Order: sequence, then structure tokens, then C-alpha cells
Amino acid sequence: MTTDTNETLLTNAEVVDKIDRLSGLLEKQNQLLEQQVKSQTTFRSRVLAGLWTGFGTVLGATVMISLLVLVLKPLANVRWISPIVQDVIQDLETRNPTKPNR
Repeated sequence: MTTDTNETLLTNAEVVDKIDRLSGLLEKQNQLLEQQVKSQTTFRSRVLAGLWTGFGTVLGATVMISLLVLVLKPLANVRWISPIVQDVIQDLETRNPTKPNR
């Protein structure tokens, strides 16, 4: 009977060990699932952030080019710098797809 009890104890120890391993695997699976759910919401927020960044970049570049042309136009009357300024203004205005070519 002693050997049967030792075998039962070993079997119980093995069962406890397997339950502990299974519990650890379930915890890992839950963590992976949580990460996947978070990454989906993060993906959405990243896409929206990217869209807003692109929109802001285009809007900012448009404003900066407009201000550059606005500042350079009065300098076109300065004799020694006028050829350079006129070339820059002409390049900026002809590359603008919304304005018709002259």
C-alpha cells in the first residue's frame, strides 16, 4: 500500500505541475490576445494620426510658399536682387497646379 500511495502522490504532483503549466500558457495567450486588441486600436489611431499629419504638412507647406511669395514680391523691385527674386517667384507660380500658365 505504501507504493500505491507514493505513486498517487507522484501522480498528484504531476497533475499539479501540468495544471501550473496550463495556467501559464493560458496567461500567455491572454496577454497575446490583449496585445492584439490593443494593436488594432493603436492601428486605427496611427492611421488617423498619419492622415492628420499629412493634411497638416500639405496645409503648412501651402501657407509657407504663399508667405514666401508674399515676402519676395516687394524685393523684386530691388535692382541687384530682382533677377533672382523674379526667377524664384516665377518658378513658384508656374509649379502651382491650380493657377493657369501665363
